[in-house]
Amino acid sequence: MGAVVTLRTSPIAWTFMVFDPNDRTNDYWPDDFFGNGVDVSLSASYAGEMFGHMSSVTVTGTYTTKDGANLGELLLSPDLQTGQQDHSWYISVQFGQFVHESPGQKGAGWGVFLKTAASDGNPNPFQASIMGGVGGKGVFASRPNDTFGVGYFYVDFSDDLQSSLNPLVTFQDEQGVEMFYNYLATEWLQVAADVQYVNPALGDTDNAFVAGLRATIRF
Repeated sequence: MGAVVTLRTSPIAWTFMVFDPNDRTNDYWPDDFFGNGVDVSLSASYAGEMFGHMSSVTVTGTYTTKDGANLGELLLSPDLQTGQQDHSWYISVQFGQFVHESPGQKGAGWGVFLKTAASDGNPNPFQASIMGGVGGKGVFASRPNDTFGVGYFYVDFSDDLQSSLNPLVTFQDEQGVEMFYNYLATEWLQVAADVQYVNPALGDTDNAFVAGLRATIRF
């Protein structure tokens, strides 16, 4: 529950948000709006041409006055009692760049994407992250409607959270990679292959490998 203001200038589009930090899925009554604080977010987006190809850059910052659990004082008890940590912040940068654009096909081609983010790390459990890869449509001239992607992610969990859990649970950072290819056999049949590999945060959990095959039929 809150408000969003968007202002489009050249070449930057701005988005400003103010909203209640509490979950309002089942409570729309306004008697205690912002009772636990306020969330404020500012985003600046650029879409244009760089290096001779279409590109986009978005920078987003969020700040909340709501207090959260102090992850450095987390107790492994049934009720997970902990102290309070004042306020929290988060900032991210997202970048996309076409490397090749198919002539005469709007939005077709392939390029790179990257998103990196950082936060206070306490009370936010995600201290930093990075994800990126290569993807696109029509990478082969003979297959103009096929799509593909190769992506990687790395999540740096809060050092305070890891220190609190590590005496009893081995809790580390997490990373993984995914590859997919969508083959458009006909206008009504699409076949997709996907492979994922994840090194999970829980140190005593085996690495996960998942391979899948999916068919989509359009009537």
